[in-house]
Amino acid sequence: MKNPFTTNDQIPDKNEWVSRLDNYLAEVTCWQKMIACRIEKNLLMKDVLSCILQNNSNNGFLEEIENFQTRFILEDETYTALKRSAGDLDEYLMKTRMEPEKRETLIQIEKVMATLRGEIENSDRHFQIVCTSFKQFQSVVQICAS
Repeated sequence: MKNPFTTNDQIPDKNEWVSRLDNYLAEVTCWQKMIACRIEKNLLMKDVLSCILQNNSNNGFLEEIENFQTRFILEDETYTALKRSAGDLDEYLMKTRMEPEKRETLIQIEKVMATLRGEIENSDRHFQIVCTSFKQFQSVVQICAS
């Protein structure tokens, strides 16, 4: 959706301002919940990986286990950074919500929102790839254990 404030040279009235910021806050809240779920799912996959390592009497999977361990650590770092960015944005939006400022503030918020939205979409696609790869690995381990 195109930001109506980027094409209008006027500062929006207070109701428009609050409404727009409330929409941004709702989106950021959704991101924060999704990030928390991703962090939890990543933790669960690390636990499963630990069980695979403990129960794997064959060291044939050691290289793959190390690879997934590295991937999960990278996911932790990504989602920690996204969590921090979303939290900072949430705080800024709450502070800005009741203080209508210049049109440039809204344009800057929209740029930050677009950047963070893109980062979250990219990280989500990457996380889905990691999850799919790990499920395939789990299947192979289960087949070999049978």
